[in-house]
Amino acid sequence: YSEVLSSVASVYYEKKLYLKALAAYEESLQIQKEISHYGGWCNSLHGMGEVYLAMGNISASEKALIEALNIADANTLLTYKDDVVLTLSKLYKNSGRYKKALGYHELYKQLSDSLLNQEKQEQIAELETRFETKQKQQEIELLSAENQIANLNVLQQTNFRNYLIIIAFILAILVAVAYNRVQVKAKANKKLQELDQLKTNFFTNISHEFRTPLTLI
Repeated sequence: YSEVLSSVASVYYEKKLYLKALAAYEESLQIQKEISHYGGWCNSLHGMGEVYLAMGNISASEKALIEALNIADANTLLTYKDDVVLTLSKLYKNSGRYKKALGYHELYKQLSDSLLNQEKQEQIAELETRFETKQKQQEIELLSAENQIANLNVLQQTNFRNYLIIIAFILAILVAVAYNRVQVKAKANKKLQELDQLKTNFFTNISHEFRTPLTLI
């Protein structure tokens, strides 16, 4: 609400309705003081200083602007201080105090350069942060790709090992079957030999038994 009041006051100031502008700034200032919002506080005082200056009330304008400058200094509000210092330079110029006007104008230039450098440093820091973030993302993507490749290699090795196990198992079964067949065949041959020997012995005994009676006869 206080910011809206400040905007309304600016409109009144542009339309040269100075009393309405002062009323809106004062109401906004009271709210900013209650919530301890020093940026808004400084802005409202600066606006009041500009209105008083436009009305020709130099002392009231100086008082409001000096108070705004003190708040900006106390809370390191460089952007607000820059605007207030420029208005103070204008005030002292209009009132014929050129030495003070020059001093505040030089301070304004220093603040402007400082703010510009600060802005550039912030931009550089932002670019560095973006670069570092992008670099970290690339590193993460690279690590992810390496992990995927490693997982694929592990999977291939696992599959190859499983294939070897399956092949070895199949070979073991085939060897077992072949060995079993050999054993069965060997046993069958042995049985056939035993039967053949029994047959031979049987016929030998029979022929012997027949030969003795025949010889006697």
